[in-house]
Amino acid sequence: MIKKRDRRSAAKHRAILKAAAAVVSEAGYNGAKIEHIAVRAGVGKQTIYRRWPSKAHLLTEVYTSLVPRRRLTVAAGSPAVELQHLLTESFRLYRETPAASILAGLIADVQTQGDAADSLRETLINGRRNLITGPLQRAIGENLLPGDFDVAWAADQIVALIWHRLLSDRKKLTDDFAREMVDKIIGKTLSGRRLSITDYTPGALGTVCEMQTTYHAERRNFGRAFETKIAGEMAEFLAGFNPDQNLFKLAKVDGEIVGSITIDGQNPDHAHLRWFFVGDGLRGLGVGSQLLSTALAFVRSKEFSTVFLTTIDGLDAARHLYEKAGFDLVEERSGDSWGKEVIEQRFELVI
Repeated sequence: MIKKRDRRSAAKHRAILKAAAAVVSEAGYNGAKIEHIAVRAGVGKQTIYRRWPSKAHLLTEVYTSLVPRRRLTVAAGSPAVELQHLLTESFRLYRETPAASILAGLIADVQTQGDAADSLRETLINGRRNLITGPLQRAIGENLLPGDFDVAWAADQIVALIWHRLLSDRKKLTDDFAREMVDKIIGKTLSGRRLSITDYTPGALGTVCEMQTTYHAERRNFGRAFETKIAGEMAEFLAGFNPDQNLFKLAKVDGEIVGSITIDGQNPDHAHLRWFFVGDGLRGLGVGSQLLSTALAFVRSKEFSTVFLTTIDGLDAARHLYEKAGFDLVEERSGDSWGKEVIEQRFELVI
């Protein structure tokens, strides 16, 4: 049975929180004084200070009561739906309550007041960070984000963007802004489509050859010489394919081939990475990272000492992936084996 004293204490606690919210709503964060809150709540200042060591700690609890965790989570849905609900519901509560003023005030006070920094970090940053990181981690598990996606960095960027608009123009914290953020992080990635990395399937040679030759024809004006080179070398590779030393992997989105990568391991020491390609519209969305990670895992499992690849100058997105994985550019030279004069590049990775 709850004692009468405990009920009175709880009622007083709620009255102080309600009074603090009202005072902030009227006077703003800076104008909210403890003495004003005490008068509004019908208590003495010391009653407030016995419960909260500072104004920052009091208003942090007010914030959490105005923006409760239970309002920010959705029972079921995709990672994108969960993240968008978190953002849109937060923004709605910012518009309808003094929560935005409190958060903006706490952020400003961090620069000069240690108690504000402690309260903000412990309760709102560390205490609620998993509301953002949770959906992002689930997105990785569902192949909506690459396996090496930096969840901590993305969470920091989301918080930073929200805080920037909160301090500069909180009217821009809209549902459209929430959708835009999710689209750029998860929704744009594969928009709920399923990415799978599979072994070679019949017909893949023609599809992969067509994707690569079409891409380079449009951007480099490569023609028949390049297409016959790709088709001939790939056919020869498949004809002598040995799964103990060779790898042929496909990236598929909802069953449609969108990328490829192979490892030619005929040389027992040096693996040759070949035909690494991701189709238009999917670059930068994690498909290439998963293909490359799969290929390098195979190379390591077969204990090759090095892996190399040859490419041409100007494929910056691919080069970024190579260098991120540890490849070094070891040679550049002019060549015409691609059907026209280009700058050929050789990248190597010591395993």
